[in-house]
Amino acid sequence: MLTKLAGEVGLDVKQFEEALRSRKYQEAHQRALRHAYQEAGVSGVPMFVIGEQGLTGLQDRETLEGVIEEERKTER
Repeated sequence: MLTKLAGEVGLDVKQFEEALRSRKYQEAHQRALRHAYQEAGVSGVPMFVIGEQGLTGLQDRETLEGVIEEERKTER
């Protein structure tokens, strides 16, 4: 399934399969996860960062609009 999707988005399927088999990007992936959790404060997905406020998980439209409006007021 992943290989099919890789091909559909234009990736070289053979290189993609080899990267999966060899775990070529495992270390880079682990570094990215550490950065997300420890440095960027990501605790779940999706995550929205609006100004200084982070919202984790699905948010309704009213919540997002409210946070955006609060941020706009603090910028003035």
